[in-house]
Amino acid sequence: MARQTEDEGAEKARILRAFAFQVHRKQPLDAVVLEFIEQELQRGRRKEFRPAAEAFNAEGVTAAMMALGLLGGEGAAMFRVLANDLRDHRLMSTVLEALAAHHEAGAA
Repeated sequence: MARQTEDEGAEKARILRAFAFQVHRKQPLDAVVLEFIEQELQRGRRKEFRPAAEAFNAEGVTAAMMALGLLGGEGAAMFRVLANDLRDHRLMSTVLEALAAHHEAGAA
């Protein structure tokens, strides 16, 4: 059981770091997350990623990241401000890296 949690935390950290890399290269977070979800849907992972796609279409990137388990409720409130209002790619990249480190630490 603990091994599954470690794997999940490591996978979430990997995804967040990939997002951070793309955002640091000035790709909009919305586009990065949507592309990731679409790629996973094309790979046949519909059960896991359909809720994220629906959340993205209904409420945006923060809701999609919550559906993927990358954000919790309290973190999502702050993240929504960063994603929607600040639009600073360097700050967003740093936040995504910090979230990755958090998930990685939880997996250790």
